Amino acid sequence: MPALNLYAACLAAICAHSFYTGTRLALAVSALRMTDAPATVGVIMMAYALLPALLAPRIGRAADRHGVRALLHGCLWLLVGAGAALWWLPHGAAVLTAAAALVGLGFNAFAVSIQKLIGGLPPTAKQIDLSAAERRKRNFGTLATASSISSFAGPLLAGRALDQLAAGAVFGLLAVLPMLAWMLSLGWQLPPGAAPVTAPAPALAAVATVAGAPVRSPLLTRPLWPLAVATVMLTVAGDALGFLTPIIGQAQGFAATTVGGIVSAFAMGSFVVRLASRLFIARLREWTYLSLTLFASAAILLLYAQVLSAPALTVLSFVLGAWLGLAQPMTQSLLHQSVPEQRVGEALGARLALVGTAQAAGPLVFGLGAQALGTGPTLALASLALAISGVYTVRAGKVAGR
Repeated sequence: MPALNLYAACLAAICAHSFYTGTRLALAVSALRMTDAPATVGVIMMAYALLPALLAPRIGRAADRHGVRALLHGCLWLLVGAGAALWWLPHGAAVLTAAAALVGLGFNAFAVSIQKLIGGLPPTAKQIDLSAAERRKRNFGTLATASSISSFAGPLLAGRALDQLAAGAVFGLLAVLPMLAWMLSLGWQLPPGAAPVTAPAPALAAVATVAGAPVRSPLLTRPLWPLAVATVMLTVAGDALGFLTPIIGQAQGFAATTVGGIVSAFAMGSFVVRLASRLFIARLREWTYLSLTLFASAAILLLYAQVLSAPALTVLSFVLGAWLGLAQPMTQSLLHQSVPEQRVGEALGARLALVGTAQAAGPLVFGLGAQALGTGPTLALASLALAISGVYTVRAGKVAGR
């Protein structure tokens, strides 16, 4: 069997993530065509993150204890099944909500698997002189670059297809992508860290320490609170744009292709900065970058509320994507530095649970806010929350010395 390498894992991630981002846009547009109430759309989109918020830590622990191969294959077929159901079943609120929940669960299980695999890859010949932390930072930067490609391709493909095809056919077309990811994963020889843990139960249950504090629930102990806050609020920044853009587009009469282009500009911004990051990412200070990104996101969302033309929204979407582009590899790098190796899967699951909670609450809050206050005031409140989080993260960076 061929050994798993970084680029094979990233290619599979592009296929799975393109399905995820494409179905998010397609479901939002389908829901808006079914109802004009943003709150109803918010409830449907909230389902994407509901099951991950509840189950991600257990998925992470399963990856630690039983290995990732079965989890990887199972979640990809769950995505295929959800796409096939949306192709075959009539689109009512219940069907869209259930499908969103299954897609969210399947993709988040895939994310835990692929991140654990990439975090455990041995050094290549070009990385032999790098420390483990620097190597992981670069590898996660490459994964983030791959995610930018799929964040761009998925909405663009879905938006274009929705203007040409029936919604059911669009979901059937998208379901081919996770099937391709599964085919790519067949025969991978996984790194040692991806195998089931053979340590005795007491060793697995042992309490590790981070900065002298016990880690009984990764990301939820005091030393890691700032990382948890940054993770949640950076998710809110991206989701605010992703959720409210289709609502703005519906109000302004934009075509689905135009809405997909605005959302894809976010991914293009992330792709550009991630592609260039190999030249400078090793020199970036993680906490400094996260703080600046929170402040920049606050300013951009405040501007986003003031403009309604498609070109201006596209530019702002691109700039926000560029700022958020390196946030994911930075938080993943900090997480791997802060948590013992035998609990990395659990910590990744805890991170995805936080992200899932933010993604579950975000659409509902944004939907209710847009319906009660309008998109402008809703974005302004999100901007204020981001700025406050930036201040908190600056203090954390000073304590950590980075």
